[in-house]
Amino acid sequence: MHKTETQQFSKFFLKNLKIKKTYYNIKKSNLEERRLYSSD
Repeated sequence: MHKTETQQFSKFFLKNLKIKKTYYNIKKSNLEERRLYSSD
């Protein structure tokens, strides 16, 4: 593997991680909101 390939891969990997994290955070907050509404 060339250096640039490795860099590109790690960039892509980090980007993916960020996206996943954001997605899970959104999901989690949605669940919490629903719980708040349903507890009423």
